[in-house]
Amino acid sequence: MGTEHTTSEHESETTDAETSRRNDPSPDGTDPANAADPASDDPGSDGADAGSNDATSVDAVVESDARESDDAETTGGTGTTGGTKESRSGMMDNDRDHDQSADPGTKASPPETVPSGSNRSEANSSSTGSARTTADAETTDAETTADAETTTDVDADLDTGVDADVDVAVDHSPSRDRSSTDVDLDGVVFQGDADDEDESQGLFDDLLSGEPIFENKEVLRPSYTPHELPHRTDQINRMATILVSALRGDTPSNILIYGKTGTGKTASAKFVSNELESTSKKYDVPCEVEYINCEVTDTQYRVLAQLANKFIQQNQEVIADRIDELETLRSRVEDASPEVENAPPEVENAPPEVENASHEVDDAPLTNTPFDDPDAIDARIEELRDDAETMEEVPMTGWPTDRVYSTFFDAVDYHERVAVIMLDEIDKLVEKSGDDTLYNLSRMNSELDNSRISIMGISNDLKFTDFLDPRVKSSLGEEEIVFPPYDANQLRDILQHRADVAFKPDALTEDVIPLCAAFAAQEHGDARRALDLLRTAGELAERSQAEVIGEEHVRQAQDKIELDRVVEVVRTLPTQSKIVLFSIILLEQNGVHNINTGEVFNIYKRLCEEIDADVLTQRRVTDLISELDMLGIVNAVVVSKGRYGRTKEMSLSVPIDETEAVLLSDSRLGDIENAQPFVQARFDN
Repeated sequence: MGTEHTTSEHESETTDAETSRRNDPSPDGTDPANAADPASDDPGSDGADAGSNDATSVDAVVESDARESDDAETTGGTGTTGGTKESRSGMMDNDRDHDQSADPGTKASPPETVPSGSNRSEANSSSTGSARTTADAETTDAETTADAETTTDVDADLDTGVDADVDVAVDHSPSRDRSSTDVDLDGVVFQGDADDEDESQGLFDDLLSGEPIFENKEVLRPSYTPHELPHRTDQINRMATILVSALRGDTPSNILIYGKTGTGKTASAKFVSNELESTSKKYDVPCEVEYINCEVTDTQYRVLAQLANKFIQQNQEVIADRIDELETLRSRVEDASPEVENAPPEVENAPPEVENASHEVDDAPLTNTPFDDPDAIDARIEELRDDAETMEEVPMTGWPTDRVYSTFFDAVDYHERVAVIMLDEIDKLVEKSGDDTLYNLSRMNSELDNSRISIMGISNDLKFTDFLDPRVKSSLGEEEIVFPPYDANQLRDILQHRADVAFKPDALTEDVIPLCAAFAAQEHGDARRALDLLRTAGELAERSQAEVIGEEHVRQAQDKIELDRVVEVVRTLPTQSKIVLFSIILLEQNGVHNINTGEVFNIYKRLCEEIDADVLTQRRVTDLISELDMLGIVNAVVVSKGRYGRTKEMSLSVPIDETEAVLLSDSRLGDIENAQPFVQARFDN
């Protein structure tokens, strides 16, 4: 009993020592937690440690553990459990020795020797020493294989007859547990990902697969200003001869330009304006052109506010440039001044010729300038900064008109310049707000001190001046230029000139441009219409992925542009709405004007009987008439009949013949063509 007690105490001390060595990191950085504990009383911890240090099948270890436990029972005493663990650790140690011998680069550390108790039996001493040696060997194995990624082939032959051959790539990096079996899947493409990429080929990928036909589509848009305008040389030269006086500092005459839509009025005026501004910069003459579209800016307040803000912005840019020039001049003066200010005393008493030489060097930067000294430069800089701060932009609403006009006047007259104000669609401004704006602009030159203003008006209405005040008309229409419509040959030249830039080479067949010119010329010689037709034909060809634009694309474009939206709306109306509309057409054809709801309802009932359709109530028919009014097909207004109540009076807003043809194209309404329902005579007061 004494021997067994002594041995148990010694084993307890050994267990404590092993536990502390496992918890404290070893000097070489090895984590002792990865080493097996052969003296532990918990068999599960040994199995976990063994499994973490080797990728061996768990079932094989358990089977081996069971066999070793049966053999160890014959030794007796307190060393049975320790012998079982030692045998298991010995098997795993042999496997590791085999792996190390396979790796010539692995160097094993010498095992650490732990003395055993002297009163222990030989069998227990041998088992305990073997267990400790196995634990040290496992720790050494963990140290030597921590930085290597190995491939372990585990062949486990279980008693059940199942053979497992596993080839797993294990990363034994220090930051990862050795039990981890992460597989590097970088660069691996799964079939699902490839299928998703194929499914992503969608709508726009198919449209982009074809070769583009256009080289620069913007050339065919109305907003583009070309570098050359064919067949408008006379009009351009006439405008240039009028505006050339602006480059001499004089006030140009006011110009009114007339012409139908698409005759090149705006394009020619912008072309001349660009040439005027570029020439003024070339000769350093202050000349500016401001463009206002009166179709959008159609009130006096908005026109004056927009012009004032444009001139204020230009004035601020001029002030900024002037301040930079003055600061540069001030720096040059400062660079020259220290030579006199820091001169030695003997120079101050120098002869007069020396003093004069010094004085000439000091005044050199200010030569030919209006400034006598640096203080004058600083004062001018402060004055310019104050001017920039006081320039307040005009809001689009909220100010009295006289304040807006005063701000515009001050902005224009801030410095010397000649300003040409181009008012496109000037007739829209007159229709909306009268001729007050034109009167104020045409009378400004008599009040301006530094600048001069010229007005260039562009209009489609040849008679809009008939509504102007005689004083405005006399001052505004000083020069008039008329732009005639283009003929087919001129349109062909214009289209050819634009097509050379807009399309890729050989993208047009020979009959495309003549056909576009013929379609545009047979209506009213509209160059804008011809350009739209050519651009639409190119877009249709590109959408169909055609290689060239042919005659069929031009005809498709013509049909698309000519499509009457109102007729298309009539064709898609419901049947009941078509019957109501046809009732209104019959009344119009029979000479009835200011048609009321009751008359429409009477004809509607008779037509429904003709085609065997359901008859709606009069209230519902009134709602259908309101829908037709909302679509712009009819014009309906509510009128009061005094004691007889109120009713809707309506009239057609679309051509009768075309609308009737569309309605009769409906198979259900086709039988109405020969029907002539009774129309009650009505005497209008």
